[in-house]
Amino acid sequence: MNFLQLCQRLRSEAGIPGTGPAAVTAQTGELLRVVQWIEESYEYIQGLYSTWRFLQKSFSFSTIASTSTYTPTSIALSDLLVWKTNDIRAYLTEGDETFLVFVPWEDFRPYYNFGSLRSQEGKPSVVTIKPDNSIMFWPKPDQAYTIDGQYHKVAGILTANTDIPIFAVPYHMAIVWYALMLYAGAIGAPDVYAHGQTQYRSIIRKLMASQIPRITFGASLA
Repeated sequence: MNFLQLCQRLRSEAGIPGTGPAAVTAQTGELLRVVQWIEESYEYIQGLYSTWRFLQKSFSFSTIASTSTYTPTSIALSDLLVWKTNDIRAYLTEGDETFLVFVPWEDFRPYYNFGSLRSQEGKPSVVTIKPDNSIMFWPKPDQAYTIDGQYHKVAGILTANTDIPIFAVPYHMAIVWYALMLYAGAIGAPDVYAHGQTQYRSIIRKLMASQIPRITFGASLA
């Protein structure tokens, strides 16, 4: 369902008299609140877990010789929220691809960003994230290496009638059911709230099973 269809479904489930909304813009009164509840519900669900698969994306860029630091803007990451620091790789060819060791900035700065180590060049083997969210490598790249990795993107927003939620269609009703809970809380309707909560929990559990990475354990040390 798109944004407008989600709003129309919420109005129907809430039993709000009339029809519509006909659009997600230029609304007033109860229909404006319907639009706002859907927006709030969508943002809430995205914010439940930082590990949602649907909020993870891949990146790839080429380093510049003698340049160790890259801002998100300089590598065209306009939606970056948090880097996945355990999966950043560097290579010239696929045959020499290696994972980079992540070192927190507080440990990286006094060691790798100090004295003669500042100017050392070669294939990057260590990576850190600076306080301004830029990514920094050591040693400085001595040529154009490909850097691959993943990151968590910022939550999406719904603005236009035809905007579609980022997660799959079978889970879109979770947005409606949580929005119904918001509606019920606003008007003091516990029965409606309980109905929305039951339906919401059923769907959100399925979304979690699909989109939260499973925790795995390594082999026994014995």
